[in-house]
Amino acid sequence: MIGFTTNELAEIRTIANQALPDIAIVHRQSLTDDLSGGKLAIWTPAESVACRLSAVNVSTRARDAVIGGRIDPAEGWIVSLPVETAINESDRLEINSTLYEVISAKDRRSYDVNLRLICKRV
Repeated sequence: MIGFTTNELAEIRTIANQALPDIAIVHRQSLTDDLSGGKLAIWTPAESVACRLSAVNVSTRARDAVIGGRIDPAEGWIVSLPVETAINESDRLEINSTLYEVISAKDRRSYDVNLRLICKRV
């Protein structure tokens, strides 16, 4: 079986991380009591990581929807981060002053060099 050694994979990941031109500020959600029987989401910056932002599919972008009188952006985004980045699906990412909600992580594959997230603009 042909594969990469641990050192070779680490070197490939180092090179891939050099192709992450932007910075994402990871915002972690915490819930606090709103004193009315509900919960209030508080978003706190947790860390900054290198990233790359890409449209899911530029040629077949869907039209934005209007929900409750508010525009709901339909286009999805793929955010690539260093593979060792700890991300929760309740996190939000701030990239170039725009907030993105993490929808899900792409399925992991053999020899992953980046963590790839499917996100939506908030």
